[in-house]
Order: sequence, then C-alpha cells, then structure tokens
Amino acid sequence: MEIHLPPKIEEMLNRHIESGRYESPTQAICQAIFLLDELAEWEDENFSPEYLRKLIQEETGSGPSVSGPEFFAEWRKELAGKRAKLK
Repeated sequence: MEIHLPPKIEEMLNRHIESGRYESPTQAICQAIFLLDELAEWEDENFSPEYLRKLIQEETGSGPSVSGPEFFAEWRKELAGKRAKLK
C-alpha cells in the first residue's frame, strides 16, 4: 500500500520519528491507526444520539432543541473543517 501524506502531516510524522518516540514511519502510523480506532469506539459510545439525548434530558429536564442527526451533521462539518486545515 502506498500512502501520500500532505506536507504538514509528513512533517509531524518525521518530528515524532526524529524524537525517538517511534523507530519508523510504519510504527508511528500503526499507532495512529490504533488510536483512531479507539477514538471511533469512544465517540460511538459517548456521542450517540441516544446517549446525548439522555444527558440533555437529565441536565435540563427536557429534550434537545435540535435532532440528533442535525447535531451530528453540524459536528461532523466542524471536524471536517478542522481536518482540512491540517492538509
């Protein structure tokens, strides 16, 4: 598999390797993928519409003013904007 990284990401990767934290790009990328997978699981558990709705109801005693899908669409849009800045 061949991967092309944006220059900013490649600089970050090289910085971690040069620091001695990782021995190779492969090792660093594998660690990043493991962390990405853990983050996705955590997000699924902690940001599910049902879980957030329950939290909002507990805190305010009422339901959310925006639907779960609308909330997540906006949240994903914000994340995409932040990720785009890294490229």
